[in-house]
Amino acid sequence: MENAVIIEDPPELPDDLPPAVQAICQTGDVEEMACAELVDRITDYLEGVLGPEVTLRLNNHLATCDSCEHYVAQLRTVIRTTGSLPSEQLTEEAEDQLVDIYRQWIAERDSE
Repeated sequence: MENAVIIEDPPELPDDLPPAVQAICQTGDVEEMACAELVDRITDYLEGVLGPEVTLRLNNHLATCDSCEHYVAQLRTVIRTTGSLPSEQLTEEAEDQLVDIYRQWIAERDSE
C-alpha cells in the first residue's frame, strides 16, 4: 500500500492489552490502530464510508499486520461468494437462523 508506514522495529506491546489482542497484533503500534479497532471498523471500511484519516490508519495497520490482512481477505471472499447467490436460494427460515446466530455472536463478543 502506497501510504503505509512500515514499522521496522515495532515497540513492545503494553502489558495491559487483552491476551487475544497481544496474540494477534503484529504491528506493535497499538496506539495507531489495534487489531480490535480494525475489526470494529471493518464493515465501514469495506463499504467505503470511513473518513480519510481512519482509512489511512486502517490501511497502515493492514500493511503491517498479516493476521488482519488475512481476516480482511477472508471477509472479501465471503462477500464476493454470498453476493453471487440469488436471494431465492435462502429460505426465510434459514435467513432467520443466520440472523439469530449473528446476534448471538455479537452478544457473546460484547459480554467479554
